[in-house]
Amino acid sequence: MIEKFTLAEREIEVLNYAKFGKDNHAIADLMDISIYTVKAYMSSILRKLNAKTRTEAVIKAIRLGIIDLY
Repeated sequence: MIEKFTLAEREIEVLNYAKFGKDNHAIADLMDISIYTVKAYMSSILRKLNAKTRTEAVIKAIRLGIIDLY
C-alpha cells in the first residue's frame, strides 16, 4: 500500500489542484512554476501510484488518504 510520505508535498499540491479539474497550465499558474515542472510532477505521481490517468491518480490518492475528497 502507498504511504503518504511516498509523494512529495508539491506532488500532493498538484493532485489537490487536479482533483478540481485544473489542467497543467492552470496548475502551473497557481503554483508559479513552469508547465514542464507540472508535467514532471504528474509523471512522477502516475508512476508512484501506478495510475494510467490523472483521474485514476486522484481517485487512488483519495482512497489511500493522501488527499481529501474536498
